[in-house]
Order: sequence, then structure tokens, then C-alpha cells
Amino acid sequence: MSITILIPSFLTDVRFGYLYGVHYNDVNKGTQVFYALDVGLQMTKECIGYFSSKSYDDSLVGSQDCANWFSLKLVKNEFVVTSLKCSSVDMDLNNCGGIICIVYNHSKFFRSELLVKSEANKSDTEDHFQKLAKLIHRRSVNSSKRKSRINAAFLSIVIFFAFVMQHFSSAFSRLGPILKYSSLGTHCKDFFENIHWALSSMKKDKKITIKVGNYILAMVFDVLVGVFFLNWLISSVNAASWPQLLLDTAEGVVETLLQLLKWIMGVPAGLKLNFAWNNILGGFFMYHINLWWTFLVICKPFMDLIFGLFLVIGKLGLSFQVSILTDLLALVSFHVYCIYVYAARLYNLQIRGLIALWRLFLGKKWNPLRQRVDSCTYSSEQLFLGTLAFTILFFLLPTTVMYYIVFAGLRLATVAVRGCLNKIKILLQSIPLYSSLLWIVNGDSITSTIQVVVLASNRTSLNPAELHMASLSQQVTLKVAPTALPWWATVCTCMPNSVYKSIASQGPTLGWSNLLSSLFSGGLIYPV
Repeated sequence: MSITILIPSFLTDVRFGYLYGVHYNDVNKGTQVFYALDVGLQMTKECIGYFSSKSYDDSLVGSQDCANWFSLKLVKNEFVVTSLKCSSVDMDLNNCGGIICIVYNHSKFFRSELLVKSEANKSDTEDHFQKLAKLIHRRSVNSSKRKSRINAAFLSIVIFFAFVMQHFSSAFSRLGPILKYSSLGTHCKDFFENIHWALSSMKKDKKITIKVGNYILAMVFDVLVGVFFLNWLISSVNAASWPQLLLDTAEGVVETLLQLLKWIMGVPAGLKLNFAWNNILGGFFMYHINLWWTFLVICKPFMDLIFGLFLVIGKLGLSFQVSILTDLLALVSFHVYCIYVYAARLYNLQIRGLIALWRLFLGKKWNPLRQRVDSCTYSSEQLFLGTLAFTILFFLLPTTVMYYIVFAGLRLATVAVRGCLNKIKILLQSIPLYSSLLWIVNGDSITSTIQVVVLASNRTSLNPAELHMASLSQQVTLKVAPTALPWWATVCTCMPNSVYKSIASQGPTLGWSNLLSSLFSGGLIYPV
């Protein structure tokens, strides 16, 4: 059975006193652990030991009344355990398996936020230093019951705004099934939920944590950049001309698509497509493109309204402007999606038909009940009709593929632009300004790992009476200090919870493998 004693480094400035802390008996690891957290002059229930400098005799102070006790001396700037008693086992300095004294910086552990694990985690998964940080924080909270008037007033304001934001968040949550179709509506819902989360965290922790500080600075940066961009937009370009400029751009896209369809209806790149099928598809898609242009002309008043909303709500931040642009793009490209669905479904129908008819030649068929391909015997009439249908679908496929490529490419371009706008919006909410600043100045609050150093011993300079202490022959002294992880690891650890909520609110995404599979099979493409 080994002994581990964690000693605060500020004891070097103390002459003597009782050590307050906690004792743990780790049966699974076979270790007795003493956490010395503070020092004082009164004997209390929290006492686990006694400390003195070399000139004071403390070998028996308080040990008769305490079940778990150790005495500590400071000899030649080295902490030496002079007596030890544990109630769970019959142990003293003569029969213990070894003593590990760990000297820690109390202020660094107290200011570190990342070393303190959440209460949801089980205590058996914590190491000594995570448990030490939690004990220090818990003791500091219990010992500081009085709050200044400024803190009390600030806490009252936080509680009031948290109550208000909770009602706003609840109202937007009820409208969630409707707001999910609008990027601006989803962003407003996330905005109020994130503010409520930040205020609730400040109310719970009675301070601004790293994650909350990251979110607040990111929100301030978002507002400043949004106001700057809006002022530049108003001063450089006439605000009334933007909806017309967007309409002119859409008209250019329509004209380009019409010319491309006329080119496909001819002899594109020297390919000879099916004349009748080509004319049917060309006329069908040209009609829907003209219908799309009519839809854009009718929607021009809505574009003016949306741009007016852009000028008003855009002052809340660049992320709100990006959300409005996303909705405007969805409105402009709505009919493009409809045309793409027609082309994708037609292409997918032909591909599935060819695959099913190919199984006919192999004497197989798909069994929908067992979800597998089974053998099947076909009659001569079935083989004749299958061969005829396969030939028709196969020779019509190149014509369908040409139209599918055009509108699938247009759909990919639209999805890519919307995906970039959504990434920009999430980035604006997660810029790690606060944690990066703390990492640059090497702040104690972002320390999340431990650096261990073995202290050199001064035993060679001790006199025979000092060397007679039982623990000197089996004691190892270590010094630990919390240090920060690399920048990117620190940023990921301090990422606000609002970022993960914003990512989750975007809905399920399509991975790159599924995207390629959907392109080749004719499946519908959703945001990636």
C-alpha cells in the first residue's frame, strides 16, 4: 500500500499550522491519498495533518484525535513526512510501500477551469489532479458565501435577462416546425437559445467562463463586422438597386440556360441524340425555365421586402445578414430545385429500369420480401418484352444524361453556395477570440494538462539526526503545475455549446460518399 500526499506550494511561506483537506482510500489501486488544501491555526474536523518548519516539534500534534493523519516538516526547502497514521489499514512509516509527495501550485489549480470535470462524470474516472481541482473549487465556493453589492447587482441583472430570454426561446421553439424552412427563422431561434444558455451559465457559475466569454466576444465581433459591412454597402452602392441587380443576375442565368438547352437540342459536341426524345425533354425544360423567370418577376416585390429586412435586421450582426442572403438565394433558386427533381427522377427511373431488365437476362429478379436477388425462370414472351424495353431505355439514356448533367450541376452550384453561407454563419458564432487571447498570454484558466517534475533532493547535506527520519529513505517528491494544451486543442476544448447546437439545427447532412452515390444513381442532393 503506497501513500500519496498532495501539498500546496504556499506552505514554504508558513511557519506552522494545521492542514485542512480530504483523505481518500483507493482500494482498487491500493493507494491512500491525502489532499492538503489549506492551512490554519485551529483544530477542526477537516484537519488531516500538521505542518511546521524545522524548528518546531509536530510529531504528535493532533494525531491522537484523528483517524487519518500525517505530519509534515520543511527541511532544507524539502517537504519531509515525519509521522503517518491511516485508520483503514494498519500502517505507519515503517511498513508503508512508499510515499509520494506532490507539491502543487494552489493558485493555478484554483484558476483552471478545464481541469474541473462536470458533475455528470463518475469520480472513479478522475485522476488525482482532476479531483484536486474540483476539491479546491468546491472549498473556495463554500468559503466565499458573502458577495459584494456589485456582484449581487450584476447577478440580479443576469437573472432578469435570463428569465426574459427563456420566454423568447420558448416562443421560437414552439414555432420550430415552421421556422426550420427559413434560415433567418432558424438563426433567430438559435440566437435566443444561445443567449439564454450564456446567461444561464453565468447565473449558475457566478462568473463568465471561457466558453461564455468565447461566445460573447464572437457575438460582439459579429455585430461590429455586420455594421461595418452594412455601412459600406449603403455608402458605396444605392440600396434600391440591389434587388434589381439580383433580378438582372437571375435573368442572365435564365438566358444562359435557354441557350444551353438550345445547344443540347441540336448536336451537342458532335453527339447524335434521339431526335424525338430530345425535342420532348428540351421543350419540357424550356417551358419550366420560362415559368421560373415569370416566378422571379412576380417575386420582385418580395425581394424588395427581404432587402429592406436585410437593412434593418442586418444591424444585429453579419450572421443575420448571411441568414437573409441564404433565404433570398432559396427563394430565387426554388424553381431550379423543381426542375432538378424532374431530371433526377427521370434519370433514376431509367437507371433502375435498366438494372431490373439486366437481371432478366441473367435469370434473376429482386425479391422485395426478403430484400435480396433470387433466381427466376422467364417465358419467351417476357424475355422478348424485356429485351425490347431494355433496348429503348438504353438508347434513350444518353439524351436523358445530358439534361441531367446540366440541372444536377446547377443544383450542386446552389447547394455549394448555401453550404458556404451556412459555414460562414457558424464560423461567426464560434470565433475563438477569448480562448486564443488567453492562450497567447498563457492564462491559468485554460490550463488542462499537468507537467510533472521530479524535485532534486537535499539529503546529502542533512545531518545524521535529520537523516534518521523514517520517511527519507522511501519518499519521492514531485512538483506539478497545470499547463495549456496546443492552440488548436485548447480551441476545440473551449468551443461554446452554442456552436454544436447551431450545427445540429442545420439538420442531417450528406457525406461526400453519399453525394457521389446520389449523383450517379439519380438520388436527390441535399446540403452537404
